[in-house]
Amino acid sequence: ENGLASVSIISAEATEADALSTLVFGLGLEKGLEFCEQREGVEAILVTDENTVFTTTGLRTAFELTDKEFKRGESKSLLSRR
Repeated sequence: ENGLASVSIISAEATEADALSTLVFGLGLEKGLEFCEQREGVEAILVTDENTVFTTTGLRTAFELTDKEFKRGESKSLLSRR
């Protein structure tokens, strides 16, 4: 109902990543990305139900999108803070 199809969290702790993925999914795209950006050692990949992929800033250069059915998205709230 919030437009997200998937949330993946990258963290040193698997249990933290599992809990955060559920939390971030519930927060939705913009609030979820903003929440992850504020946490040290946490990166995220969020995929919308329209096949748009968003990443936290720490993954922007490391994450490569190879499936042509998906496109990269840019978070409005993150862009406004640059």
